[in-house]
Amino acid sequence: MLPYDRQQEILRQLETHGHISIHRLAQLIHVSEPTMRRDLVRMEKQGLIRRTYGGAVLPDDGEPAPLSLRKEDNAGAKRRIAAEAVKLLRKGATVYIDSASTVQNMIAFMSENQEITVITNSLSACQLLTEKRIKTYCVGGLVDLNDDAMRGKYAEDFIRSIRIDQAFFSCSSVSSDGVLGGHNEQAISLLHTVLHNSRQHIFLCTYNKIGRSCMHTLCSLRDIDQVICDQPLPAELAKIVGKNRT
Repeated sequence: MLPYDRQQEILRQLETHGHISIHRLAQLIHVSEPTMRRDLVRMEKQGLIRRTYGGAVLPDDGEPAPLSLRKEDNAGAKRRIAAEAVKLLRKGATVYIDSASTVQNMIAFMSENQEITVITNSLSACQLLTEKRIKTYCVGGLVDLNDDAMRGKYAEDFIRSIRIDQAFFSCSSVSSDGVLGGHNEQAISLLHTVLHNSRQHIFLCTYNKIGRSCMHTLCSLRDIDQVICDQPLPAELAKIVGKNRT
């Protein structure tokens, strides 16, 4: 496994387990413990992880991995999810797509012929959308250098000034009782505003987010109109989707 691939797998394990030992990481990734220690030293210098005695955790602020790494994580599953999501686009709709890597995969399947207007807080999404000649509004606000996303008061004020027909979004976790959450307080705050100003809520997620919890809560699956996942949701979660959307 190449160093870049090891980094992705290390981050995936830390997002799943929180803290994990060097010994266990070395077993899971099939490398020696000295190799794993060197990988963790490099990753700590990059700000991706924090080393602890005998192991590692994500940084104290709980930020997810940079977008460049997340785009490659579960890339096939994310593209399949995005392809299904694009099928839900309504011609002429005003659509919000957030900065999540899964959601941004939708752009590859979009076309000018759909006659949609896209609102996004992602700088990279803006560039890709305008290259495809899709009418695009950028929300403005403070740019988060970790994922090229704009957030904060100005972004939220912009969202409050418009009405969105369809909001496509993702977040970091779905707990066992169906609560959606994230690591980034500003990201969750912006999504609160987006959902409040949207007619239809469509949540995109890879299955590895199911059964996890984060500090900042967004909403319940009950508040979501549709979930698109690469695997069927557990039965106890599937039955509550959209319960508050009647």
